[in-house]
Amino acid sequence: MRPDESDAYPGRSYRFYTGGDEVFKFGDGLSYSTFATSVTLLPAVTHPAVAAARKTTSLAAAGGAAADQDGAKGGAEVEEATRLRLDASALASALADPSGYRRGSSAAVATAAVTVANLRIAGPDGRAPGRAGAEAALVFVAPPNGSAGAAGAPRSSLAGFGKVALAAGEQDTVRVALRPHHFAVPDATGRLRPVKGAWEVWVGNAGRGEALVVEVL
Repeated sequence: MRPDESDAYPGRSYRFYTGGDEVFKFGDGLSYSTFATSVTLLPAVTHPAVAAARKTTSLAAAGGAAADQDGAKGGAEVEEATRLRLDASALASALADPSGYRRGSSAAVATAAVTVANLRIAGPDGRAPGRAGAEAALVFVAPPNGSAGAAGAPRSSLAGFGKVALAAGEQDTVRVALRPHHFAVPDATGRLRPVKGAWEVWVGNAGRGEALVVEVL
């Protein structure tokens, strides 16, 4: 349920709640094991939203490099290799396609590859017995600043999750597909529209402080 400013209602569920720090955050759980997570974004290079954005940024980078009298490469070229960019028009086309508008049926624009490691924690005697355990890796996305929580848009949303069972010292990778609707919010008619700006993607276990940026152009 969304926040209501008229009566100071803070909203309900992790997607809309604005009432302060929670005692237990969405997805929190108890375990005798200690896990570490990290996420990498793998773009679907053949998707129109990725290909169009790469073409746009490549042209911009080429123009910047040509204008650089020292011949040094512009920062945009370096950023291109480390940041995922998506074309808003191509996202809108994918969402408008009747076969792809339904959630989960459209082609992924990227994959969030989450590495989950069950750490060996040394005890007072220097040994590291560790414990086998299971961990759920939850991948969240959040709209750009100014859009999150505005006009009914959620502050964050769960894009997907995967669960792995690991022995002490083991690690595995969970893959979560990111689709066009993950980078869109509903308009006044309820239809999903892409929102331009810097979206954030993170793993719940790692926290939003470790978020990666997906830029919708």
